[in-house]
Amino acid sequence: MIHCKSMKAVFRILKGVSYQQGQMFVLSHFHDEKLSKFTYWKNRYKEGNQEVFEWFVDPDEIVEPILNNIAHIQAQSTMPLRYIDIGCGLSDLSLHLTIHCPRPLSAVIVDFVSEALQYQNKSYVEYQQMIQLRSESTQHLVCADVLHLPFRDGGFDVAIDKGTMDALMKDKVQGHFKSGLMMGEVIRLLIPGGRYLQISDEDPDSRLLFLENISTRKHDCDERVKDNHREATKATTNFHEQMKLNHKLSSWKFKSIQSKSGSEYFLYWAERL
Repeated sequence: MIHCKSMKAVFRILKGVSYQQGQMFVLSHFHDEKLSKFTYWKNRYKEGNQEVFEWFVDPDEIVEPILNNIAHIQAQSTMPLRYIDIGCGLSDLSLHLTIHCPRPLSAVIVDFVSEALQYQNKSYVEYQQMIQLRSESTQHLVCADVLHLPFRDGGFDVAIDKGTMDALMKDKVQGHFKSGLMMGEVIRLLIPGGRYLQISDEDPDSRLLFLENISTRKHDCDERVKDNHREATKATTNFHEQMKLNHKLSSWKFKSIQSKSGSEYFLYWAERL
């Protein structure tokens, strides 16, 4: 396994990127509702500006807390850890996890913008040429809407969301509702004992109450959400008329992450019961 500090240098050399404070994006500082819209991200990623950038904390500062958080899951088997990144964007978080995870990683990388997945594929290929990744580790790229994920129930050990729910919540009308739909999908995908992790800068006093609330509610779809879903997928799919939380999560917990820039971020997690 390559040490985090040396890997950080490799990432910077290859990408020509210096992770300074000005290049870190704090989602809660942006109040524009467009951050919740498919069209905004589609246009942003099509602009050709596909240099790596991170919402919130640099992956180098969060990988170790994540791996420590799921160490008990890693210890349960030698088979590849089934992991899903929900709303990857242009973040290198999944690549960092693939490199540093003691167990092989079967990673599914999801975004609803194909250009983001093209970036992820290019980045993965570049690092394969520089670093010997485990042959058992795999990466699968899937273009999908987080409100309607095309995977079977109980197919993943770990799900990670770095800013995706925060972006959904920028929708002033449907934000909380969409977050509930996404929560239902993530719970559905996890195995019993599987863990859902979120990375956010939102204070626990607000976030924990919100997460507990949407983790236990039933959410009924209406026409406005269907329209938004069609905008993102541009396809005719069988959208759930009713999203029921047939499975439950444990109570949510959190850990504070102090970044080198001086900002405080939070790692939230809960387990599927």
